[in-house]
Amino acid sequence: MATKKVHIKWVAPKTIDADGNEQDYRHLKEYEVHHNISSYPSPVIMPASATGSDPNGLELPEGNYYVAIQAVNTKGYKSEKAITKFQILGSSLLEFTKRSFGVCIGGAIDSLSTITDGTFSITNETGWSFAGAGAPQVVSSFLPGDPVVTTRFEQDCSDIATQTFSGMDPDDQAFNSNYILFVYGEADDPWKLIKWEQVLSTDEDGETFPGYFYDTGTGAATAVSTFIDTTGAVSVAAGATIVTGVGTDFIDEYKSDDIIYFSATKGAKVTFI
Repeated sequence: MATKKVHIKWVAPKTIDADGNEQDYRHLKEYEVHHNISSYPSPVIMPASATGSDPNGLELPEGNYYVAIQAVNTKGYKSEKAITKFQILGSSLLEFTKRSFGVCIGGAIDSLSTITDGTFSITNETGWSFAGAGAPQVVSSFLPGDPVVTTRFEQDCSDIATQTFSGMDPDDQAFNSNYILFVYGEADDPWKLIKWEQVLSTDEDGETFPGYFYDTGTGAATAVSTFIDTTGAVSVAAGATIVTGVGTDFIDEYKSDDIIYFSATKGAKVTFI
């Protein structure tokens, strides 16, 4: 089972003085940290000087978690809980495989699959297999109609736009390239022509939204055109990370690490539903 280190941090409460200046809250006694982490008691009492959990991080297994922080003053009054939810996902089975943008690089193939740009093809008359680079022990064979192979797979690349790479640095070349991805789980169409979308949005602090791969079809599809409408409507308060839905179906239509696309400049990755 995969585990990941998590560090929980918070900001000390503030007050505004008579002159309108922000200052630390003087009557803070302690914090109560409520959670569902089975290896620790809940709540955990932290001193007023604390601003986070163990700086070395908490080692957590896969699962869904919540952490709620409450400030307690010297008279015993407690603040409203500030709640964060997150999920620890399983890691790749081949975590040491060489990757680009998180996807396995290279491979070994023996196939009648073709790339139809008119100049390149891979042919062999005996069926085929594919193994991720760095993981020769994992081999997935595709032999439709076994023992007689009746289907071969083809990826059309005819709509990839011409680009001049000589003026690009290595990063730009990688971002502007198209890639062939072999998807084991799609037996009828395992080849995908994909491309990396580097930036969807930038927030007020200059933080860029994480990049992602998208299916370009035959090379013409854009990242935006690959998004689909889902059920209902959503709202997000300014500066918040919680998406509130009206008439939505988040549980059936989304999972962790999916992308919610709001507009040409705004989007987010799902961390918890």
